[in-house]
Amino acid sequence: MIVSLGACNRDTGVFENPGEFCIDRRPKCHLAFGHGPHHCVGMSLARVELQESIGALLRALPGLRSAGEVKWKDQVMRGFRTMPVRW
Repeated sequence: MIVSLGACNRDTGVFENPGEFCIDRRPKCHLAFGHGPHHCVGMSLARVELQESIGALLRALPGLRSAGEVKWKDQVMRGFRTMPVRW
């Protein structure tokens, strides 16, 4: 079995506009760190690092907002190619 990580969390039956980046998306059920006995042991540290770094960025740049279309990498590991912002 091959699982496409790029397809995770893109179920239109669960997520409204699954192809859009939404930092406060609800529900917050995702497979980014695995599940059950296969969960990532670094999951808690990664979440704290992300929360702290995004919080610090938004405190430093309070007017930060989107400035254009997000372009995604078209590869096995999903991520942003470009994400224009302004402040």
